[in-house]
Amino acid sequence: MVGKSEPVSDIDLSAFLKSAGQSFSEAQEALVPGLGASVNMMLSNAELELKVAVNSDEKGRVTIRPISSKDLTRGGIDAAMLSTLRISFVSTVGEIKPSTTVAAAPIRKLNDIISEVRIKLNLDKLEKTEGKLAVKPSFVTEKNRWLITVEDTKGKVINEMVLPDTVKETKSAKRTG
Repeated sequence: MVGKSEPVSDIDLSAFLKSAGQSFSEAQEALVPGLGASVNMMLSNAELELKVAVNSDEKGRVTIRPISSKDLTRGGIDAAMLSTLRISFVSTVGEIKPSTTVAAAPIRKLNDIISEVRIKLNLDKLEKTEGKLAVKPSFVTEKNRWLITVEDTKGKVINEMVLPDTVKETKSAKRTG
C-alpha cells in the first residue's frame, strides 16, 4: 500500500541534473558490468521529461519543483504556468582519453564574444531597466566552448549561455568550386 506522499520542496536544478545523469550512468553500468562482456543492449539515448514550476533564488540559482498529474487534478495549479523540463542523455562506449598536449588558445577573441553576447541578448536595452550588466566569458578548453554569464551589479545571474569557439564564415570568405 502506498502511503501519503510528502510535499516536494524546491530542488536545485544543477543538483537534480547531476543526480539524473548519475542514475542513467549507473543504469548503463548495470547493463554492462565491467565492460568486458559482449554488449547486447545499451542505453544509447534516454529522455526524461517533467512538468515543473521554475524559480530562482536571490543569487540567480535556478530551482525546480516537480508537479504531478495528481497535483494538477487537485487544483490550485494553472497548467499554463508550468514549464516542461526535457533532459536527453546520449551515451557512448568508452571514453576519449584527455590529450596530454598543451591546450590550444581560443580562436575567438574575448571582446568578440562579449560583443556578440551584448547584441544577441540586447543588453543595451536591458541595461535601461536593470542597470549595468557584466558579461563574464570563460573559455572551457576541454569542450572548445565559451561559457558566458551575465550578472547585474549585485552578482545576480541574469543569463547564461554557451557559444562554440568557431569563426562563422561570411559570404566573401566562402570558397566556391
